[in-house]
Amino acid sequence: VGSTYKAVLRVPHGCEGKATSAVRVQIPEGVISVKPMPKPGWTLQTKKGKYQKSYQLYGETLTTGVKEVDWSGGNLPDEFYDEFVFRASLAADLP
Repeated sequence: VGSTYKAVLRVPHGCEGKATSAVRVQIPEGVISVKPMPKPGWTLQTKKGKYQKSYQLYGETLTTGVKEVDWSGGNLPDEFYDEFVFRASLAADLP
């Protein structure tokens, strides 16, 4: 809490023998200043929105930010795994 965080999302396999072609992550309230890492062969998109309240980060007031991260268009066969990464800050007032 009150620090930066590196999230590594491990996708262990596809489903029922099919390849994984998209990964979508919803960002919870209090996880702010999200910056996803691009992944070669995948399209990266973010959806921004308004936070439920304002947050202070490095002397700035943040009221909006990334609420969802989408990696799509890739091909992760069922027999392999891969990792998807983003960095963020955890708000100082998280429980």
